[in-house]
Amino acid sequence: MGDSGTSGLLRFENPQGDFFIVAVGVHVYKRWCDVVPDLKSTETGTAIHPTYYPVGNVLGFRYEIVQKQLATMEKKNSKGESIKVNYYKEDGNNLYATITIA
Repeated sequence: MGDSGTSGLLRFENPQGDFFIVAVGVHVYKRWCDVVPDLKSTETGTAIHPTYYPVGNVLGFRYEIVQKQLATMEKKNSKGESIKVNYYKEDGNNLYATITIA
């Protein structure tokens, strides 16, 4: 991601066949992140990514997350497992984050 307004998603599958996505991005030159647990196997990053951005005059239903520009996001899946993304270098041109699954 080279500039403001960019983002990317990583989709994970654990050994039990559970899917989740970690989203990271830059909005107005500040980082943001999200976790989307409990996905169906058919829900891909390509399908989820547009929900973070406006399409025409309609805001994606996850657009508010982008606006919050959070440095940390932690959510639990339906089995109570924690998924966390945390930017440990959240300023400047090179941002770094850890993803913790517990």
